[in-house]
Amino acid sequence: MLGLLHRSGRQGAVARPVAPIEVHRQPDGFALEWQRHVKALRRAHAEFGPGFVADLKAAGLLDRCLVMTSEQASGPLVVRFVGHPTIGVFGREWARRQIGKPLEADPFWECTAPMAAVYEEAASADPVFNRCLLAGVLRDPLPFCHMVVGWRDPLGRRAIVSAIDV
Repeated sequence: MLGLLHRSGRQGAVARPVAPIEVHRQPDGFALEWQRHVKALRRAHAEFGPGFVADLKAAGLLDRCLVMTSEQASGPLVVRFVGHPTIGVFGREWARRQIGKPLEADPFWECTAPMAAVYEEAASADPVFNRCLLAGVLRDPLPFCHMVVGWRDPLGRRAIVSAIDV
């Protein structure tokens, strides 16, 4: 899929490769209020666990998120929960198949692999906010933004929550 081409509407235009996903870091001030609330909840929870998930759910925000965790320090991130924005793009069947599977098992991994670096950064540092363009997977390019928050426990296991708006 990485060899997808983009053609302009002009006849005889030269085809140019399209990046499967573009990620543009933005200041947190560009995030939606609810995404900044997810970041605030992250700051209130030193570790990922039932308390964070309960607070996210109580605020009505869990259904807007993608949640992934790793079982080992060097292990892959595994999809644990898929919220409405992602389901709306890829479908319920895709979401059902991804639950409990490593991120790399995603059939779109070839195009979405650059997101792994964003997830690792959020697990190791501060939350990050990005505006993105997913161009290599769907029929039409899809702009979206996400606030990605994460944790790394003393054993090196990671947890990632991506608060997605499409």
